[in-house]
Amino acid sequence: IDAGGNPVVTTTCVPFGEVADYCVGKFDGANGNPVFSTLLASGRSFLPYHVGIAPPRISLDAGGNLFVAGTCQAGSRRRFCTFKLNSAGVSQWTSYFDGSGDNTVHSLALDPSGNPIVTGECEAAAGNMDACTVKLNGASGALSWSHVYGGGGAYAGEAGLKVKTDAAGH
Repeated sequence: IDAGGNPVVTTTCVPFGEVADYCVGKFDGANGNPVFSTLLASGRSFLPYHVGIAPPRISLDAGGNLFVAGTCQAGSRRRFCTFKLNSAGVSQWTSYFDGSGDNTVHSLALDPSGNPIVTGECEAAAGNMDACTVKLNGASGALSWSHVYGGGGAYAGEAGLKVKTDAAGH
């Protein structure tokens, strides 16, 4: 729900019966009428929840900008994909994080400055999954940093499931 009390939703959709995309909609909180709906089609197919991939995540900043993060398919590999829309639903930027193998988004949070932090799992050596987290610049979508956390060995299935920040941005 944005600062004006308007619900914002996101889901996967297959608008043309071909590949899955992410759809974002904003509704008037007083009467439920649509304010906007947007199809986030980026030339890559998105992986819908029903195939075992986490659904798209959404977060709003203080200015009403929307951030959506999910898992998209590029060729034979999965990637983190993050989108910024302004309060009217117009795309501001799209960013992709391409790790060394398959990646799956599990959570999205914004720091107090409006920079998105996305966490999930990234495929490492020998097919093991490690937890990975990326921080993007909220104004441009540029990668600020990325970290992979995993021990390998007996621990072959780490994943970042939830990310949060505090008032200081930690």
